[in-house]
Amino acid sequence: MQGAPAIDDLTEVASHEIAEAVTDPDVDHSVIGWYDDAADGEVADLANLQWVALGGLAVQRIADKHDFAMTPAGATSLLPATFVLKSDGRLYEHSAQGWTFLCGGVASVSNQGIDNDGRAMVDVVLTSGLAYEYHNGFGWTFLQAGVKAACAGQGTSYILLRTGQLMEYRDGGGARTGALAQDVVAIDAGTDLYGVSSVDVVFRSGNFSIYSDSSGWRSLCGNVLAVSAGDRGVSGVLLRDGRAYEYKEAGGLWYFLGRDITQITAGFDSSGAAVLDTLSRAGTVREYHTGLVSQVVASHVKSIGAARGGVLDIVSINGSAYEHTAAGWRPLCAGSQIAA
Repeated sequence: MQGAPAIDDLTEVASHEIAEAVTDPDVDHSVIGWYDDAADGEVADLANLQWVALGGLAVQRIADKHDFAMTPAGATSLLPATFVLKSDGRLYEHSAQGWTFLCGGVASVSNQGIDNDGRAMVDVVLTSGLAYEYHNGFGWTFLQAGVKAACAGQGTSYILLRTGQLMEYRDGGGARTGALAQDVVAIDAGTDLYGVSSVDVVFRSGNFSIYSDSSGWRSLCGNVLAVSAGDRGVSGVLLRDGRAYEYKEAGGLWYFLGRDITQITAGFDSSGAAVLDTLSRAGTVREYHTGLVSQVVASHVKSIGAARGGVLDIVSINGSAYEHTAAGWRPLCAGSQIAA
């Protein structure tokens, strides 16, 4: 990995070889295990040089049975970063180096994904309808014109055009898919039960469906206003009447979270377990952990981001952005619209 510390090179290569030793211990001998004859590769070869951070160390994604890269539960970018969209349309990044101005004229910024080099990545849509990926420490990648919304995922982005057409952009070779769907009004990027890139989709009819690169489409329910795609097949679902639910692909289970909700986000805590946050009409943020144990974490809030590794970003009603961790609250900046 170019420019990475030696320990990251070591753990990335070690994770590659350990995954192959576990899934195909007798390669080149009498017994072949998990091996793709057509692509002539083992599980780590098929996702080579696609890495993330796990426990602060670089590890490699590995391929599923359909050769799509799987991201492990609890994965983060190797270098932490926070992105704040100011009320005047200016976008900033906050990292260990301090604040960096990225661009102006921004209409929306997505929750964070992780690119194929383990970098924090967000999708940015300008007021002109041009959409880009921004990669921490690397720069900009143009996605598409005429965009309504774009969501950064795991080495991929999902793009919703103003026409209602949904597309996917894969970082590996810069490939864009044709239309995944039409008549779409809202999307969010996550991963399916096995860690493969997926997108939660709300159609104009209110139908909620999930598309996975590996397993395709699943239609789940109707009367949906908005969705938030988490990791490992966990989604937050907000109905048009203000009721919020958690959906788990494992077992196809639904859990009621609350009423009078205006926003829901699905993320994960520092151990990789699912975390859902809801924002009520009254401005109260409630957080739901494993077993649906909940607690109020903030009030007087106007927007929330998806928790990543136990880090939750919020913007208060007065426009002040904050970050919440196990250590407590940390102020970011004033005059904010979205923090992610």
